[in-house]
Amino acid sequence: MSVKKRGRYFHYEFMLHGQRYWGTTKETNQKRAETFEAIKLAEAQQGALNRKVRKIPTLSEFSKEFLQYNKDRVAAGTLDLDTYKDYCHGWGLLSETIVAGMPLHKITRNLAATIVFPKSPHNAKSGQRTLSRMLNVAAELEYIQAAPKIKRSKAPRRTRVLSPEERAELLKHLRGDVRDVFIVGCDCGTRPGVETMRMKWANIAWERNAVWVIGKGNKQRPIPMSDRLRAVLKRRWAAAQAAIVKAKAKGDLRKVAQLEQWVFVGKTAEGHRRTIGKAFRKARTAAGFGRDIVPYLTRHTFATEILAETKNLALVKDLLGHDSIATTQQYLHPDISGVADVVNQLNVRHSGLELVVNG
Repeated sequence: MSVKKRGRYFHYEFMLHGQRYWGTTKETNQKRAETFEAIKLAEAQQGALNRKVRKIPTLSEFSKEFLQYNKDRVAAGTLDLDTYKDYCHGWGLLSETIVAGMPLHKITRNLAATIVFPKSPHNAKSGQRTLSRMLNVAAELEYIQAAPKIKRSKAPRRTRVLSPEERAELLKHLRGDVRDVFIVGCDCGTRPGVETMRMKWANIAWERNAVWVIGKGNKQRPIPMSDRLRAVLKRRWAAAQAAIVKAKAKGDLRKVAQLEQWVFVGKTAEGHRRTIGKAFRKARTAAGFGRDIVPYLTRHTFATEILAETKNLALVKDLLGHDSIATTQQYLHPDISGVADVVNQLNVRHSGLELVVNG
């Protein structure tokens, strides 16, 4: 229960049996307003209040308002587009579950913990993340008193990197944009969807031999260009200039704008390519690899190899665009094959005795 001053008068608001009651007390004194609210609560409990009831929507009904709210935030620049897309994906998963048709106030933490999401732990994280955000927004909009804390599953961490041989084999089968996206990932450590395929020509600093990567939250960071990456971008730049001339001749101004802005042009509303999934899977199969080989491994591989060569964890953190070392450490998969030999040498050094190999 609470009274809040809105304009001249205090207003009351409380929840009872899943229903929201509110209205003006027509009092300017807070103590008298609180007394008025207590009387209204007693009347409501007796079922005698001619109340104003705000129907609490189901999760499905609220989804339209939730997605529009976040779409407006994207337009206002206060929400990253990829976060909005994740919410759309998460709602798609939630819409097939039992909670979709339930009123918001009936969704509890214990109930949320029983939801089974299809295919992968990453889907579970997306669905749980979206549900948590939806209920928090519902609380902010006063559909419910408070949002339950949704327990989130832990998706298994990626535990491998791509060997030089695996990368070489994949490159034999990758073509066009997909090949170039893969090379950018290998040489920059960028996130494939959020960063690589949203790379802009304006962020290529040719004279400084660097790529300014726009990461999550629109944070920028420079990545030095390797010779291979520079050659790829130079080739794409030349192809883009030739395509611009043709598009101008046809009067296709939208195409011109896309080619002038994006490194990887695509048939999307934004104008850039959004995914390489289908083509990458085809190349992966042709190369004889399993489903554990995914484009995102280029980022893990980049981080692991740069750390191995530089021994500079802070540098790797900055190159990946992380806020903390703890996050960066999840991307590092150092080679431990020589650890046993090191321990053996230490044991000999400390004991002064030969190690017993047999027996």
